[in-house]
Amino acid sequence: MPSMETDVVLRRPGHRIVVETKFTSPISIHAQFGTRAFRREHLFQLQTYLTTLGRLPAEKLTGVLLYPQVEEPVDMAASVGDHAIRVKTVDLTGSSDQIRNALMGIAVWS
Repeated sequence: MPSMETDVVLRRPGHRIVVETKFTSPISIHAQFGTRAFRREHLFQLQTYLTTLGRLPAEKLTGVLLYPQVEEPVDMAASVGDHAIRVKTVDLTGSSDQIRNALMGIAVWS
């Protein structure tokens, strides 16, 4: 059976953020209808991580799908069941300080 390993887990007492990184666009375009949507397979993967990790009572568990910015910037959040999920892009053409600040923004504990 394949093992499940997350890319990054940020921890502090009472809160974990699971960060799953991808090197593709966060948006897929339906071939027949031309509609744009987040990649379902990535959302399902993140939701599976959040569900199987388990959590302690009163622990907040957040998932982040992190992509390079290909077109317009994306930073959207939603709640799925008991979990907060965020889809975010980072502009890798920026300066090292801009990239660092964007990545550090993921670790903002709310």
